[in-house]
Amino acid sequence: MAVQADVVVDEQSRSARFSGEIDLAAYDRLTAAMALLTGSTGDIVCDLTNVTFMDSSGIRLFVQMQRSRDVGSAVVMRNPAPNVERVFALTGLSDLGIRVEHL
Repeated sequence: MAVQADVVVDEQSRSARFSGEIDLAAYDRLTAAMALLTGSTGDIVCDLTNVTFMDSSGIRLFVQMQRSRDVGSAVVMRNPAPNVERVFALTGLSDLGIRVEHL
């Protein structure tokens, strides 16, 4: 049984804390939650510490978020697990301005 994805959005700090599996089953719900941040300016920080899996639906979500940013702003993926970070590297998300950071 898949682990359901969840996200807690903080509009004030323009951040989101994800957990579980970011996949097609969770895509619509996560997109709706992240809509609170798409109109904001500046970077959006996505804490992925508790994400255990991500498929192409997650890539789509983060690409759409990056495209909603103003020039010079980015989606920052914080503390992704090695398997999730590998998906980022293989798909070239950094070429779109999405950054990965480890704290």
